[in-house]
Amino acid sequence: GCIMAASLMLSGVAGAQGYETEIGNLSAKMAQKIVNSGKSKIAVVDFTDLKGNVTELGRFLAEEFSVALLESSQGFEVVDRTHLQSILKEHKLSETGLIDPQTARKLGQFAGVDALVTGSITPLGESVRLAVKVLDVESAKVISATSGNIPATDAIKTLMKTGVQTISSGGT
Repeated sequence: GCIMAASLMLSGVAGAQGYETEIGNLSAKMAQKIVNSGKSKIAVVDFTDLKGNVTELGRFLAEEFSVALLESSQGFEVVDRTHLQSILKEHKLSETGLIDPQTARKLGQFAGVDALVTGSITPLGESVRLAVKVLDVESAKVISATSGNIPATDAIKTLMKTGVQTISSGGT
């Protein structure tokens, strides 16, 4: 019993280290390409599934990616995601989570950012594929793209299944 509990704890720790390591590696690659592109202020939007739906996992990974980019930034600023969410809601820019060229341009103007980091998550058996792109807000041109796999731990699977409820701005 004790051996099984210890092995479950260790596999949970290994899974957590797996996603943190992968996000660290991906963000380090992105940070260098952001610097090389001359962009000085970026924002990370919620990551979506392939249908454009935002899940708790998408928000969690976007937040983790935002923190990792901030830690590895070498000449660019990262806009706080809470501030970014309020701008999206205030200007009703993206109800679906999908960022199209027009939305990217408007968000760039309102948030004062040069580039947006977007991502998609796709379950693949015992892992989740994370594809991340940096978009120029003026042209929506992809500045950089990278992808990697994170272990589909029980916590990751739970977050993946949890959709995000949108709160209407009607009653306050």
